[in-house]
Amino acid sequence: MSFDGHDLKRTSTAHRARLGLVRTFQKPTPVHDISSMESVTIGGLTAGMSMTKARQEALRIMGMLGLGEIAGQEARTLTTGQLKLVDLARVLLLQPKLVLLDELMSGLSKEESDVALAAIEELVSGGISFVVIEHLMDVVRRLSHHLAVMDAGRLIATGDFETLMRDPRVIEAYLGQKAGESHA
Repeated sequence: MSFDGHDLKRTSTAHRARLGLVRTFQKPTPVHDISSMESVTIGGLTAGMSMTKARQEALRIMGMLGLGEIAGQEARTLTTGQLKLVDLARVLLLQPKLVLLDELMSGLSKEESDVALAAIEELVSGGISFVVIEHLMDVVRRLSHHLAVMDAGRLIATGDFETLMRDPRVIEAYLGQKAGESHA
């Protein structure tokens, strides 16, 4: 596997991040003893920003993600949705080219989800790409231009959202029924 012309086979996570390839995890990974802003600032420092620049960027990204009001709070006081958005903010400060989002919307409130979706769309228009692993179809529909559907690690179909939602292989894999059947 390669990214931006670099072989990733024996590449550390830190080196991949320096190349611009970052990810979020389905389960948040908070640092409990520092504020959420300090946690996000770590991403900027890792990317080589000065402390002042990292703090400015942390506040900007946190504001974009609706986290401005919790900047001074420690992770132990945050909701799961807030923790997931803090993780996203931290990886965004690494100045990525490609972000892998693993079930980001799971655990977010409707308001958090709406803010996150708008921020992701803004970041895409600014040149950042996203690979979205998600089970919420409204999120998939809104964010995806091209989908790859997998079942048990095997690629079963690719294409646009509307086409794939009618694809018999997708229907069978995810609904457990043949196209045209209905559950009684």
